[in-house]
Formats: sequence, structure tokens, C-alpha cells
Amino acid sequence: MKIKNFPLKSLKTPSKTSKTTPGKKWPKIFLKKFINSNNYGFKRCYKNKWRQLFPPPLFPKNPLLNDVYLVDWFCSGTLWVRSILFFLITKNPIDFNKIQDVVPDIHVSKTISPPFNNSFPRIIKSHDFFNPRYKKVIYILRDPRDAIISFYDFSTKGRGKDIGSLKNFIKGLNGINSWCKHLKGWKDNWDVFLTYENLHKDCFSEIKKIINYLNLKIPDQEITNAINSASFSNIK
Repeated sequence: MKIKNFPLKSLKTPSKTSKTTPGKKWPKIFLKKFINSNNYGFKRCYKNKWRQLFPPPLFPKNPLLNDVYLVDWFCSGTLWVRSILFFLITKNPIDFNKIQDVVPDIHVSKTISPPFNNSFPRIIKSHDFFNPRYKKVIYILRDPRDAIISFYDFSTKGRGKDIGSLKNFIKGLNGINSWCKHLKGWKDNWDVFLTYENLHKDCFSEIKKIINYLNLKIPDQEITNAINSASFSNIK
């Protein structure tokens, strides 16, 4: 949308005797006359840019007191853990057509389905930065060197976007600063802490942390079967 020329004559320059300096006076007029005006096509552009830099916190429209949030930065293991939880909840291997009903992703929809299995609370996946309304949190951490490269590959190959070089991506909006901000916000605010590397070394022990936190009694063999069903060859 082409922005029309802004009518500068409509702005009144502050007088020399005014205590307010022009530098402080102009932005107020600009925001009032320009940003709030739909006639200049700027309002939507400004809002979209603001939301990109400072996205609003994500929270379900229909929250429950016992909701549990599965949180990580991008490409750090939530799909793997969701696949295991899907098997434990449904007794079936992962089905991506049904995963939103079983272990929902809040980035897909803020309207969350009721618990699929009443033995389990709702476990909601989120990449959101620290949100104090997330009362029960399972956090997954991955080495930033691997996580950022994986997210770069996903953004370029998976989404087909041209986002420039890896070097610029690391320094950009979704690079190392984003990873550090995410970890700093959630540090000491999680209830269960897992790492992607430990999931590779001893997946059973890491999943057992979740089972114990949820106060569930699940046979060890069933946990082992869930882990085997969520192998990389099965969830690709």
C-alpha cells in the first residue's frame, strides 16, 4: 500500500518560548496525527512490526488450573517429547493429524481441546518467552550451537525462506540473543528441567522425570515402548 504524503502544514511548530523542546513535541504530534490515522496506511504496518519485535505472550483462551506447559526454544526437542507423550496418552504411535488434540501447540491455536485422557493433564507446547501465567513448566534446553543451526535449516529448507547467511541469522532477531533471552527468562521458573543431549544419552530417565512430576503410575516397559515408537525413523 502506497503511503500518501503527510500534510506537514497541519502540524504546529512549537513556539520558541515553549518549555517543551521540539525534539519532545514532534513525536507526540506524529503519533497522534500519523500512526492513529488509517488514511496513511501506516497503522497496520506499525502494529505488525511492533508485534514482530515484541510478540504478545501466548496463553490459552480456555485455561485450566492443572495445565502443564512444555517449553523450549526453537528446534530443541519438543516434537520428540510430544511424540513420546502421544504414545503414553493414546497407546498409539504418533499421528500428526491428531497431535493437536492430544499434546496441543499453542502457536497453532489458543483454543485448547479438553484433556484427551483424563489420567493426564493437558500438556501444551510453547516456544514463548517467560510468561508468569505458565504455572507448571517442563523446560527443554539444547546446546545453542546445535539449536540455532537446526532452526536455520528448518527456516530455509523446511519453510523455503531466503533469510540470508547463517552468520547474519545468528546475529539477527532469532539468533543467539533470542536464545539467551529465552533461557534467562525461564531459568529457575521451571518445574522439570530436561536437556536435548540427555534425551539422547538416557531418554528413559528424562521421560521418567515427567512421569514422576505428573504423579502417574506407568509401567517401565510402557515408557520404553513409547520411546521406541518415537524414534527419529518413525517421526520423520
